Amino acid sequence: MRAGPLSNRQVIELLNGYFVPVYTSNDFISGDPGLRKEEQHERERVYRAFLEAKLSAGSVHVYVLSPDAIPLGSIHVGEAGEKDPATDKDRTQSLLEKTIRDLKTVKDEPLVAPRPQSEPPKAAEDTLVLHLTARTISEKGQGSWNEFPAEDWIVLAADQWKKLLPPGPVHVGDSWNIDSDVSAPILTRFFPQTECCTAKDSELLSATGKYKHRLEEQSLRGTVIAVEANKVMARLDGRSKVLHQFYPNHDYPPTVSTAKIVGYLIFDPAKHKIESLRMISEGGRFDKMDMGVAVRSVPGQMPLDAK
Repeated sequence: MRAGPLSNRQVIELLNGYFVPVYTSNDFISGDPGLRKEEQHERERVYRAFLEAKLSAGSVHVYVLSPDAIPLGSIHVGEAGEKDPATDKDRTQSLLEKTIRDLKTVKDEPLVAPRPQSEPPKAAEDTLVLHLTARTISEKGQGSWNEFPAEDWIVLAADQWKKLLPPGPVHVGDSWNIDSDVSAPILTRFFPQTECCTAKDSELLSATGKYKHRLEEQSLRGTVIAVEANKVMARLDGRSKVLHQFYPNHDYPPTVSTAKIVGYLIFDPAKHKIESLRMISEGGRFDKMDMGVAVRSVPGQMPLDAK
């Protein structure tokens, strides 16, 4: 949907001006447990209402309802971006325009101001927040899975991120192996967008005892390349091998995701403070596809001094 109808400027304008857009996940809903249960029940109610109305319904659908929650129209997401032969517009745009005509809806300002869907999480002052993006790269055309990068946020507590730093005073040329306790939460996310994307997807497949996701191999090493009075710059080198299933409910061997990793770390050795961290994949592969991953520390989300 993001790569198709929801990237169509006309669809965006229609949704913001005439509708109250809502999305929900069949797999994962964050927030209060009571509200999660309530949202699940509402999603099931809508599903049953569309079946009773003899309209298309399923687990991955676009549903259009009246202000009284009466089913008006629906489209399977696989067809939502297809051209409507009657209008030569995508089916989502045609359905929205028809609904506006039928209800004689008047355009107005959005009820909720548009904002990014992925934002830095709230975190304690002594934590290190990292932003990760990952995507497959194809010369044959991106396709819906590859049009946009996957995003994730990694929050490292003080006892974790301090393990990124060398154990003592350093000089140019000094190297150290970075503890897996801090490298693993980062490198385990070196894979592109798939349908296995939540914490529960890392659980064992109950029927087979196989993993849906596992960090199979990893290494990360720092090497000091410059030292100033209150600043050290170190080069980061490493590698990762992740076993990850594309679909959560399919019993077949996970896809192998591999990457060489390069980057840098800037820190104040006296204050034990990280000023900047950057990492990227080099020659990354997800099965037979090229893959790119980037990790950056978030300005304004850097930890305070933690001696």
